[in-house]
Amino acid sequence: MLVDNKTIRSINLGGNRIDDDGGHMLVKSLETNDSIVNLDLEDTNITEEVMTEIMYLVGINNGPLALKSAMVAISTNDPKLVEVDFNGLHEGFRPFDDEAIHVLCSLLVENTCVREIDLANNQITNVGAALIADLLRVNSTLEAIYLENNRISRDGGEALFETLKSNHTLHTLKLDGNQVPVPVLENLQSVLVVNGQPLKEPKRMQKRDFQILDNKTLFRDADYMKDKEDDIFSDAMKDLSLIHI
Repeated sequence: MLVDNKTIRSINLGGNRIDDDGGHMLVKSLETNDSIVNLDLEDTNITEEVMTEIMYLVGINNGPLALKSAMVAISTNDPKLVEVDFNGLHEGFRPFDDEAIHVLCSLLVENTCVREIDLANNQITNVGAALIADLLRVNSTLEAIYLENNRISRDGGEALFETLKSNHTLHTLKLDGNQVPVPVLENLQSVLVVNGQPLKEPKRMQKRDFQILDNKTLFRDADYMKDKEDDIFSDAMKDLSLIHI
C-alpha cells in the first residue's frame, strides 16, 4: 500500500505485535514512498536497529525530496552524477536545513564523483556550514559549492576557512547573501584563489656526476688526513727535543 500511495502522511501502528520482519517490510516501502512524514511504532516488537533505519527514512521524507531521489546515485558513487542541484528556488522544493545537510554530508564522505553542489537559497545555518567543513576535511573531490542566500554567519565562515587551509581541491565557494563578515570572506577568497591555480611542475634538479662528487670528497679527506699526520709528527718531534734537553 505504501509503495504506491502518495497521499497518506501519518500512520499510527503503536501497540501492535510488529517484529523485525514487519519492520523490514516498512523499510522497503519507505525507500520508495515520499509521503509518510509521521510513523508511530511505539510499543511494538521492532528492535532498536531496525527502528533506527525506519526513523531515518521517515526523517528523509521530512526533508528535501530531491535529496532522497539522489541518495542512491550518491551512495553508489554513480559516475554520471557529477553536478548536484539542490537550489531552493526550484518550484515545490523542500528547503535544505541542517539535518538534511547532515544526511548529505554522510553520503558524500566516500563519494569520488560529485564535483559541484548547488545549495543556494536554503535554510542552512552555521551548524550546516560546520558539517560541510568537516566533510571537506576528508573529501578531495568537491571543487565547487554554492551556498548563497542561506543563514550562515561568522562562525560558519570561519569553520570553512579553517578547513580550506588543508583542503586544496575546492576552488569555488559562494556565500553571497549570508551574514559572513567581509574579513572572513576575504580570508576564504585568498585560499580559494590559491586552490584555483594549476599546480606547477616541480623544478628538476640539475643532474650531477655523483662519482666526481665522491672523488672530490675523498680527495679532501686525503688532504685532511695528510695534514693531521704532519701535525702529529711535528708534535712528536717537539716532545723528543724536550726529553733530550
